[in-house]
Amino acid sequence: MGMLARHHILDYKRKNVILVDHNEKSQSAEGIEQANILEIIDHHRIGCIETDQPIVFINQPVGCTATIIFGKYEEKNIMPSKKIAGIMCAAILSDTLMFKSPTCTMEDIRAAKKLASIAGIEIEKFGRAMFEAGTSLEGKTEKEIFFTDFKEFKIGDYKIGVSQVNIFNSSPEHLKNRLVQFMEKLRSDREYDLLLLMLTDIINEVSEFLFAGDQRELIRRAFGVDVEGNSFLLARVVSRKKQVVPKIISAVNSLS
Repeated sequence: MGMLARHHILDYKRKNVILVDHNEKSQSAEGIEQANILEIIDHHRIGCIETDQPIVFINQPVGCTATIIFGKYEEKNIMPSKKIAGIMCAAILSDTLMFKSPTCTMEDIRAAKKLASIAGIEIEKFGRAMFEAGTSLEGKTEKEIFFTDFKEFKIGDYKIGVSQVNIFNSSPEHLKNRLVQFMEKLRSDREYDLLLLMLTDIINEVSEFLFAGDQRELIRRAFGVDVEGNSFLLARVVSRKKQVVPKIISAVNSLS
């Protein structure tokens, strides 16, 4: 059949990848250390990814990575197809919570309106229908709900996971105890210091946080709340990237 020598294993050809909407190893595909990273296109904080060579690294403080990607379309004078434009518009509406998130910029709004025009959709009508369909938790397991939009962060000596689930003018009261139990087991199994689940009410612009882990002092320093039980409420907090993670980082630094 052929010969396999040591150099075939040692000098294997790495897979070429482009990281989109993330730049931290803990949030990437398994085995990313063995990949050849060609580009990074992102709008989050800059984490711990290392590369062998200089690469194209686009990181802009906008509400959605799709806004950056649409800008690249425009630079090249390329018109996205109707379907791709609709997907990109949906991404912007989702990430910016229909322009209500503090991460939203005028560039996001401009891009979404132009993409909506290409896709032939009405932003308000489409956005509401999208969130109504996408926020239903019926028939989902605790694992499916928790990992809907989960990100892991290594902050100092702390291993922290923050999940976010959008809800549409309703709260899944019957699921909360089961979600907390799932989070406690996950925290123990994977050795997290703290797990947070944001239940974000898009209409009322408020997030209820469920948490697992004995880190009440960290939560108090981060958000200025004294918590009892396994939940707390924060009004006008809807963005994990801008309103949650930076405060946790500051709290960890103050404890250190």
